[in-house]
Amino acid sequence: MKRLKLLVLLALSCLLFLDANPVYSQSSAAPVADDGLISKETANRMIQSYLVSVGANNTTTADTPNLYSLIMDAEKLRTYLNNPDIKGVKIMFAHTMDYINSGKEGLPCGLKSGALTVVIAGFDKDGNYIYAPGDRVPDRAKPCPVSCPTEGSAKDNLLP
Repeated sequence: MKRLKLLVLLALSCLLFLDANPVYSQSSAAPVADDGLISKETANRMIQSYLVSVGANNTTTADTPNLYSLIMDAEKLRTYLNNPDIKGVKIMFAHTMDYINSGKEGLPCGLKSGALTVVIAGFDKDGNYIYAPGDRVPDRAKPCPVSCPTEGSAKDNLLP
């Protein structure tokens, strides 16, 4: 179960960085360990590449226009992923309901903080979605900037 939770977080991180234009040399990256985890150095390189691509600087404020990360409630994820029938997790990009309700349904939002979120849905060994009671799936990813941690090492964009 811990591995599945870590894979969800890793997959989310990777999905956010797929379109980043690297600004680093083409040196070979460290190999991915068999357990599906990467080193914090590799993670920082991936994060930094994305942050540079969206014009991020070293400070995060509420008026920063682009999304740096999404924060989800770990307890809600644990509760949902506690179902042993869930064998994989699909992380889907979505517009927030605030963005849709502001009259922008179906319109591109780029990586605008507060307009983009993720919806997470687990699926079983046959590839069928598994829902929480009431046919629900986790959401409520809070955008950073805006809802970024303000204390501890998680207030920084990179891993110390």
